[in-house]
Amino acid sequence: MILVIQNKLLHYRRPFYNELCKHFEVAVLHSGEPNCNPGDKYKEIIVPVRKIGPFWWQQRLLETLSTLPIEAIIAMFDVRWLNIMLAMYRWDHKIPWIWWGLDKGASTLALKAKLWIAHRDNPIVFYNHLSLEYFNRLGLERDKLFLANNTFHVPDRVPCFTYPIKNKFINVGSLDARKQNDITIQAFNKVLQKTGRDLQYIIIGEGPERENLQSLIVKEGLVDKVVLAGSINNPKVLEKYYKEAIASVSFGQAGLAVLQSMAFGVPFLTKKNAISGGEMANIKSGENGILSEDNPQSLAEHMLRLAVDMDFARSLGEGAYAYYSQYCTVEKMAEGFLQALKYRP
Repeated sequence: MILVIQNKLLHYRRPFYNELCKHFEVAVLHSGEPNCNPGDKYKEIIVPVRKIGPFWWQQRLLETLSTLPIEAIIAMFDVRWLNIMLAMYRWDHKIPWIWWGLDKGASTLALKAKLWIAHRDNPIVFYNHLSLEYFNRLGLERDKLFLANNTFHVPDRVPCFTYPIKNKFINVGSLDARKQNDITIQAFNKVLQKTGRDLQYIIIGEGPERENLQSLIVKEGLVDKVVLAGSINNPKVLEKYYKEAIASVSFGQAGLAVLQSMAFGVPFLTKKNAISGGEMANIKSGENGILSEDNPQSLAEHMLRLAVDMDFARSLGEGAYAYYSQYCTVEKMAEGFLQALKYRP
């Protein structure tokens, strides 16, 4: 059995765990809500958790480990989860221990602690190549560092860059102020004025910014041009929007929507310093997406070019589709862990 230790089982990780189950028996131990559906192949183990100041303690973790037929452990690399660190010291000399998700973080002190732990012989799996290269430069041995690109699995995906009708910009995800959708709406208005094209900006999702965005749409006179479509859970309906999309645009934040957009062959436009959990590292500006400067004028200029130069927009979409196919499928993500599991110091 391969045991994966996490804080919670995220819904978008389910396809990845099922992919691992093609190679091993897999159990996911976490302290969140149940998230194992009848068709899932992995086992789910939920243990209570306590918060102690800035730290977390998963109760009965060590006792649970002792009762399982574990061949290897994959554990999230977060120094705030104290008994995961303790479990590493008790177990990594007995069976393979693989760290998952090491990143720089915001704390210098925490980074020092991470490096101290990372210098042990355990392999480390990273979410993106930038983090891997960063820690390699800090002195971690390259042969124990592995890449499993964080991804959003899209079954039955289609190459939307080939679709003949391209008349929409889209944004998929929660309506959060950090996305700066208000700036995108105003930039989109400028694009409409300059092109005269019959375009729409479709914002898919729900969230606390809905009323503010609706007020802005009315104020700008864009009621027919900017649509708050709400949450869409039907994959075929979502696919239709991606087919007609020139690009996905999220000026202030670039998360898993980057990967979902790439999976459909739709380029992603965001700013260079957008809030991101690392997903933005997949954007190669001018090849499979665009990174704008941190100002509304730059955003509007890039949206304008995409709207008037469809050959350029389609080439970016083709690049996005190819990049996802090569680096970001759930099979590719699992491959990174399979390599790490074979590592021996």
